[in-house]
Amino acid sequence: RYIKNTKGDCNLMETISRQEFIDMVAAKSNNRYPKIDLYYIIRDAFWCLEDILRDGNRFEVKGILGIYPKYIEERQYNNFNKGKATVPPHYKAVIKPYSRLKRACEELTEERLGEGLNEAEEDFDYSEEE
Repeated sequence: RYIKNTKGDCNLMETISRQEFIDMVAAKSNNRYPKIDLYYIIRDAFWCLEDILRDGNRFEVKGILGIYPKYIEERQYNNFNKGKATVPPHYKAVIKPYSRLKRACEELTEERLGEGLNEAEEDFDYSEEE
């Protein structure tokens, strides 16, 4: 059983470094490619992704994910210490997971949290609420 911290993340999550990611890709390809080549391929792929977003275009890998720039209107919010503040209009990168990434998270949920999550909802009696 995994214990959640106050942010809702599982304590056993770790951040994968760039080198660890390159090692994973090398292992997945049975070390067909030199790691230095994989490093440059992955680096250049992310640079291309930056260019795609900078040009205002959408990047999509069917079944995996979509990334696109989303326009955010100007808005105001109440900064309690200094009064009202204005956030200027801007673009924000949106990453939308598709079926394969969603399935991976569902499998993580089942593995780490078990199947008791849905059972707790089914046992709850909503009729007692006022």
